Amino acid sequence: MKPSEIRAGGRVYQVQYTPLLLGTHLCGQTNFRQQTVSIDESYPEAQQRETVLHEIIHIVSNHYTGEYGLTEHQVGQMCEGLWQVLRDNAGLAEWIWFGEKNDEIP
Repeated sequence: MKPSEIRAGGRVYQVQYTPLLLGTHLCGQTNFRQQTVSIDESYPEAQQRETVLHEIIHIVSNHYTGEYGLTEHQVGQMCEGLWQVLRDNAGLAEWIWFGEKNDEIP
């Protein structure tokens, strides 16, 4: 299910899916003041999912490293790397979050 909001850094970002994002070439964009993430829904779903991850990295960078955090290039590289790892390791994200059936945190 497509997310309608992203919670990060003590804030809640509303996710909007719009056709032809602002008439630009952008796949997605985060507005930190309005706390919104816009995703261009005219792209294929796989691209939309990767774009959401890209925007999450922007949000994390902004909140945890300040406004001079990661550059657009660095965000893009991090997104490509994380996307590849998650895509090529089925079940990894689920295991990170939920562990084994009887897994207990010490």
